[in-house]
Amino acid sequence: MPDKTLCDGVRRTTIAATIDQPENQFHIISNLNWLRYERHLDLVLRALPDKGRLLDAGCGWGLTTAIIAASRPGLQVIGLDIAEMKSWEPLKKFGATYQSYDARTCPFEDSTFDYCLTFGVIEHTEDEVKFLQEINRVLKPGGCLFVFNLPSKYAVFERLANLVGIKSHDRTYTAPKIRALMKSTGFIIESIKRELFLPAQVARISKSVADVYNRYYLQVDKMDLWLTRPLNYFAQSYAFVARKS
Repeated sequence: MPDKTLCDGVRRTTIAATIDQPENQFHIISNLNWLRYERHLDLVLRALPDKGRLLDAGCGWGLTTAIIAASRPGLQVIGLDIAEMKSWEPLKKFGATYQSYDARTCPFEDSTFDYCLTFGVIEHTEDEVKFLQEINRVLKPGGCLFVFNLPSKYAVFERLANLVGIKSHDRTYTAPKIRALMKSTGFIIESIKRELFLPAQVARISKSVADVYNRYYLQVDKMDLWLTRPLNYFAQSYAFVARKS
């Protein structure tokens, strides 16, 4: 796992910088969500050398950019998002660099980056094809793309949430759809999996449930890992790694 002291420092810095946006803090405040996030970061960091350039496309508040920059000081890490965030300035102390720009038209030359990653971004873009084509353009030949938290069409809890009027995603995906999308935008998928059966973002349903989740998140996580095996088809999201073809 990434260095705990580093992750806790980035987490505290971001919460302090966004204290006036509590409605958007669920993914940082939720202990279960944060544990899952650290696992994803660990997978990325294990694959990254301490050199080259990485683009965090749709970096949001910039947590991922900061943690990777501090963990791999020889790697140039740039966070890109459509709007500048208040958290970027205090997070720069971790070695991160940020730019505000529409990722559909990246402000970088062709073949600039060795790596790119996105956390829960593709499904929210106005034009997913253009977004991925731009990532492909700025990646070097053979460059690697990490994608996490891409919502599954068959996620059972998202369907239940939709029934009670809680809408999370305008677009959802299946494995064949992902493969076709990536192929059409110049990528070859190396690995893909469905993961995360139990939802972490339960505060929108009930604060009491969210409080229980936060108190017993390690137990909930163990239950989730156990349930995800037999119920994988109904898991929440996809994670995959692809390379520029």
